[in-house]
Amino acid sequence: MNALECDDEKTARLIESLSRQLRYTMGDHRERVPLRRELDSLQEYAVLVDARYEGRIRLSFEIPDDALDLLVPKLLLQPFVENAILHGIGSKRPPQGVLRIGGHSQGGAIVLTVSDDGDGFPGLSGAVRAGEWDAASTSGYGMKNVEERIRLLCGKESGVWLQNRGGALVTIRLPREFPTPFHGDS
Repeated sequence: MNALECDDEKTARLIESLSRQLRYTMGDHRERVPLRRELDSLQEYAVLVDARYEGRIRLSFEIPDDALDLLVPKLLLQPFVENAILHGIGSKRPPQGVLRIGGHSQGGAIVLTVSDDGDGFPGLSGAVRAGEWDAASTSGYGMKNVEERIRLLCGKESGVWLQNRGGALVTIRLPREFPTPFHGDS
């Protein structure tokens, strides 16, 4: 309120985005949400990232409309977006780093991708499951946790694969219909 009273709309927007992020992250992480809600949360995260990196990172969404109402595990994409920014494109200078969130249907599955134009995963060759990647640094724990959560909730055919393709590429494969109900589902 103080920022708004002082006509500091930028600070007010940042505080608003931060509070929405905090509300979204609270609660049961086993909950599933429409993909649309997960992407809305990423848009709020992008406001914070834009302020921190002064417009040097561009986020683009390439998700078909028919996928927006599909249910996905809550906080599915944010760890991959954060990892791409912190370890891939955040230090990139002019003009800007590009981070793409994509998705498509493939048989009975939905495939989501997070890709960037950074340096990629250090020491990674080929495609490997996130849970099997042994990063030399402390990065990757969030990705491994999401991989484990997906496999527990959706079965062993689902999961997260990492590879280098002109930057880092994360591929997430989920069933369109989850095999078992999540906590909180009716």
